[in-house]
Amino acid sequence: MFFTDEIRLIGKTPYTQDALGQFVASGTGRTVFCDLSSVSAEERSGGGHNGLLPTARAKVMRMDYGGESLVEYDGGDILPKGRYKVSRTYYTADQVELYLARKVGN
Repeated sequence: MFFTDEIRLIGKTPYTQDALGQFVASGTGRTVFCDLSSVSAEERSGGGHNGLLPTARAKVMRMDYGGESLVEYDGGDILPKGRYKVSRTYYTADQVELYLARKVGN
């Protein structure tokens, strides 16, 4: 575990309303280091609950995670560029595993 990948953690309100009344993605969030890995075949095949498909797992330091619900990634070998929902979390003594998912059909 080297924590060489970077993700952007985004809180529960990632959209703001512009002058025309349209909701646009806001720039809120913060960048943290993580260790990205793919999810197991069992995790992936058991996915699809609530319309979400598990895509990857990001391990971050516990002190870096504040309950954010979205993750943005610039793309790489394990995970394509995009915005992902944190579908579930797993806490250890000093780390948090964030399970990242996309809506089925996207």
